[in-house]
Amino acid sequence: MRVKNKQLLEEVLAFFQSLGENDNVAVIHHTDPDGITSGVLAGKIVERLRKKKIDLRYNQLGSEIRITERTVSYLKKQGINKIIITDLASDSDAKTMTSLSEFAQVLLMDHHTVYPMDNDVLVFKPQIAFGVDDASTYCSAKLVFDIGSLLVNMDDLDWVCAVGMIGDMATTQWSSFMASVKRRLGITCSDLFDSVLGRCAVVLSSAESYDSGNVAECYSVVYASSSPEQVVRSSLSKYEVAINKEVVRLLDAYHDKAEQHGSVVFYEVRPEYGVKAIVSNLLSLQHKNIFLVVADMNEDPVRFSARRQDREVPVNAVVASCAEGIGVAGGHIPAAGGSIPKKHWVEFKKRVVERVNSYEKGL
Repeated sequence: MRVKNKQLLEEVLAFFQSLGENDNVAVIHHTDPDGITSGVLAGKIVERLRKKKIDLRYNQLGSEIRITERTVSYLKKQGINKIIITDLASDSDAKTMTSLSEFAQVLLMDHHTVYPMDNDVLVFKPQIAFGVDDASTYCSAKLVFDIGSLLVNMDDLDWVCAVGMIGDMATTQWSSFMASVKRRLGITCSDLFDSVLGRCAVVLSSAESYDSGNVAECYSVVYASSSPEQVVRSSLSKYEVAINKEVVRLLDAYHDKAEQHGSVVFYEVRPEYGVKAIVSNLLSLQHKNIFLVVADMNEDPVRFSARRQDREVPVNAVVASCAEGIGVAGGHIPAAGGSIPKKHWVEFKKRVVERVNSYEKGL
């Protein structure tokens, strides 16, 4: 990848190289496979550089993409002075990021939308560093892996990176990298989702969907494993059966319960587990030219996942504009998500239909 911002790259490398034995280092990561694996990779870089593991691993709820005041308070009480955040659009809230920077040096490694900030936080995103137009193709696991590879030998961790890429559906642009991982591991099947790497991504996603409290265990298992097979055979595998059953139930009910408005489809569900993202991914792969919104109606606010695989309409721009003033939303061109209070849900749906229609008409 051609470097657009050499100074930023050098600052990120210097951040890692400055970490000493006496620093209290925390890694904060998102809860999905990309978040878990990018967090593991960041932890591995720290350990290999300073010969000591990170002092604290932490995750918020999966829906909390900004750093909360609760997290700021906790990290401060723990005496953390160096923070690495992966796969969280935490720069979308400059206030809490400034609060972190008052007692710690902060590095954010993420691939979501870039937000302006006026503080000392070091923000490393593919759009800034490499001039990438569509950051969804450069997931956080790959971003962290590439930086780590400039500092230490990361060859044995390529499978961790690959699992994050598969989980984030970000492999197309990196065919040569994925081919090298498959060769090293002796993987011969052509469909990555059918490979042990794909199974590993499913195991992590299933464990997190079953219970968000399993994220810490997911991190620990991946960190301690030397191969994807170990993750697939680990204690995490027990959640997959229950999640698969729930996903199949919701997929089977889709045609009867989905609500369609032209090319926009709303599928409102009440799942037993947090599987809306899994369901939205699978359905969008089957129906690539629809603007799909899968909404979990169990709680208030309504949490939703939106997808459109043909990229004819930017999902992130649509949901962000439609949520303005009534909720929170964002993400990537083919995939995004957010939360809307139930009292505004009907209004949000109306806005989405109107906005998608405008895009399709070229307005």
